[in-house]
Amino acid sequence: MRRLFPLALLAAALALPAAAQQHQHGGGAKPTGVAEGCGPEDGRLRCATAVTPALGPDRTLWLTWVAGGKVWVAHSPAGQPTGPLGEPIPLSPEPARVDDNGDGRPAITVDAQGRVSVAWAVRKDERYNGQVLVSHSADGKTFTPPTPLVPDGTSERFPVLSSDRQGRLLATWIDKGPLAEAKAKGQPYAGAALKAAWSLDGGRSFQPPVTLGDNSCECCRVALAWAAPGKPVITWRSIFDGGIRDHALLAFSAPDKPGPKRRVSVDDWKIDGCPHHGPTLATAGGTIHVAWFTQGAAREGLFYARSGDGGASFTVPVAVGDPDRQAGHAQLLAAGDQVWLAWKEFDGKQSRVMGQLSADGGKSWTAARPLASTADASDHPILLSDGRGGALLSWHTKAEGYRMLPLEGGTP
Repeated sequence: MRRLFPLALLAAALALPAAAQQHQHGGGAKPTGVAEGCGPEDGRLRCATAVTPALGPDRTLWLTWVAGGKVWVAHSPAGQPTGPLGEPIPLSPEPARVDDNGDGRPAITVDAQGRVSVAWAVRKDERYNGQVLVSHSADGKTFTPPTPLVPDGTSERFPVLSSDRQGRLLATWIDKGPLAEAKAKGQPYAGAALKAAWSLDGGRSFQPPVTLGDNSCECCRVALAWAAPGKPVITWRSIFDGGIRDHALLAFSAPDKPGPKRRVSVDDWKIDGCPHHGPTLATAGGTIHVAWFTQGAAREGLFYARSGDGGASFTVPVAVGDPDRQAGHAQLLAAGDQVWLAWKEFDGKQSRVMGQLSADGGKSWTAARPLASTADASDHPILLSDGRGGALLSWHTKAEGYRMLPLEGGTP
């Protein structure tokens, strides 16, 4: 059995509490502070709290983060995802209250033509209403001024961007418009809605939004992957009858044909609040892989399941990680039969990113092994492809800085 093994290191700083916690509406994991020497308007990567990566077709690593109230991007040299970063580019003209709390963070995608799109949410008021802004670059050097993804929207937060191999870009987000409409009519409405919009020009413009699902959790990240070009798969925490906040999945059969909403697992987590703990999703070889956190009546902890029939049914959920160490905030990545699963644990002193590898499409796994650790605040781990069939672990920590760790896998 070969091990998952971290090989390389970059540089920078900060992040979020390690523990996977339950929060009430409007709460969320809060930064414990920024790195020493960071002023209130310091935009350096080391002064960020959450960092989101994306890999371009030429294996350029792109990063986006929030620091000094602004959104920034920077990239490595082409072909060097663990190479030095260039000069950061500010996307925000003025400081603002930008979501950067782990589940709510800037999103970034680079399409097959190398076009870069970034989306982020800014707070409009003290009631946690937000507006999603988008900036686009056709050349990776100059970015358009931020523009609203939804003009005159009520509240949009938790954006996700992803591009398929043919250049289509899909944006998804959590939208409170249907909630406001229901209230105006005196009708009940739980949570918010999951909405989406396509871009056919690499993120320069978006088609009118469509509602993919009503009654979503208001403050959990959405996960998006591609079964094939034009066929995205989306999973999110939905609110089912009785106030149950379990996970749902929707698979498109064509860009204009979203499939039915299906339940991933019956966990029966009844909670009138926001877990701030969204799912993760990966697709490969016709299999959908999902991992999620729950504190339901049926099961508690972090779990993994897979579907071979487009989400119509799932395998029995398998527990992941050590529940006594608050295992949570999982990430999945799949390439052929290889599936990587990473998550975060906290033992009271240190946060660790743990990892497992499957070489048979999720049927069996290596033993869980530590990939990285920190004794201070840390962001959620993120997995991404290295562009050559392997995996990279992106992790931002206050003490060690930004780390990009190539993962070496093997056969269980």
